[in-house]
Amino acid sequence: NGVQHPFGVSSMNTKYKYSRYINGRNFVGNVKIENTDGIETHENWVIYSELQQPDVLPITNYIQLTDAQGGEIVGLGNLLGDLAVFMNKGIFRLSVPTTEPEAWSLSESEENIGCISTESITEWEGGIFFAGHDHLYFLDANFRATPVSSTIMEKYQELTKTGGNGTRTEFDPKKNQLICRFGSSGTETYVLNLSRFPEENWSTNLTSEDSMDICVLDENSDIWSYSTSSNNIRLHDDSNTESSVFVRKTGWLKSPNLDVSGVVRRLNLRYSSGVDLTIDIYTDGDTTTSKKTITIPSNASGSEWYKCKPGVRCKYFMIKVSAVSTTSDIEISRMEVSFE
Repeated sequence: NGVQHPFGVSSMNTKYKYSRYINGRNFVGNVKIENTDGIETHENWVIYSELQQPDVLPITNYIQLTDAQGGEIVGLGNLLGDLAVFMNKGIFRLSVPTTEPEAWSLSESEENIGCISTESITEWEGGIFFAGHDHLYFLDANFRATPVSSTIMEKYQELTKTGGNGTRTEFDPKKNQLICRFGSSGTETYVLNLSRFPEENWSTNLTSEDSMDICVLDENSDIWSYSTSSNNIRLHDDSNTESSVFVRKTGWLKSPNLDVSGVVRRLNLRYSSGVDLTIDIYTDGDTTTSKKTITIPSNASGSEWYKCKPGVRCKYFMIKVSAVSTTSDIEISRMEVSFE
C-alpha cells in the first residue's frame, strides 16, 4: 500500500529447518540467513517473528543457544506455552509468558540428555516424547526428562546404536498409544500404551509387511505409513490380517553371590497362545547362544500351566519367550523360575 516496510534495514531472507507458533509469534530454529555480507548458517540459533506476522523473520530477532557440549538444533516443541528446543546434546527451555521479548527467559533444562532424531519428537498432553542416546524420554511440564523405555532398554539401545537418527514416533489418538520405530530397522515397531502411563506398558515388537519411514495421521485419526523401499502406503492397525512376531525377554536374572554357580531347576509358565512357543535360556552374558531350547505346545485356554525342568547350570541367566509370525493372540500370564 505504499507504506515503507519497518524492517528495511534488516534482512528477512531467513531459511529454517524447524518451527513452532507460540503466543502470536513464529519461532524457527537451525537457520540460514542471507544479508549484505553473504550467506550464514547458524545451527544453534532461534529466530522469532514479529507479533502476528509469522512470515516476518528479521535476523535481528535471534537467540543464540550456548551449549557447553556443542551440537545443533534438531527440533522444536510447544510445552504448555513455552518453547522446548532440542539439541544433539542438550534441551533448552524458552519461557514465553507474554508477547514482549524483554520478559522471556532462557535456560538449559537438561545438560546431559540430547535428542538423536527430529522425527521422534511427538507432543502428547502435557509433555513431549523424544529419542535420546540411551532411552526414549518423556519431557514433562516441569521440563524433566524421564526414561520410558527402561523395560526394553537393551533392545532400544541395540536398534539405535547405528542409525539412531531414523527413530520416529507417532501418537495414535484412537487407541491412545505411541507407535515407535527405533533406529532405521524398518519393519520393527513398538507400541507404548498411554492409557496406563507413566507405567511402561510396551507391546511386543511388530514385524509389519513394510517399513515405517514416514508416519502421518489422516482426517479420520488413522495412522498411515510410507515405505521408501517399496513405495507403499499402508494403514497401521491391529487387524487379524496382519501377522506379528512375539518376543519377550526377562533381562539377566542372578543370585546374590555371582562367584557360585546354580542350576535353573524348574520353569512354570501360564499362557494363552494359538501357536507353539519357544523358550530359550541364555547364560553368563552370552546373548547369542541358547544353552537350552524348549518348545511349548499351543494352548488356547490360558488356564493351564506348562511345567518343565531345564537343568541349566550357570551363574546368571536370561529367558526369552518367542513365537513365529502369526495372527493369533499370545498372552503370558505368569512365569515362575526356580534357581538354586
